[in-house]
Amino acid sequence: MCRWRSYIRSLIKNSGGFNTMNELIAVKELSEKLLEDYKTESS
Repeated sequence: MCRWRSYIRSLIKNSGGFNTMNELIAVKELSEKLLEDYKTESS
């Protein structure tokens, strides 16, 4: 159900946290896109 959330979490774990603001923004945009995809799939 929350695939994208665990994906984000593993990204954070692998990178050892957010190194730059750009990285944080990129992950935020990615998570929003994945959330949209998830909503579209489940409806």
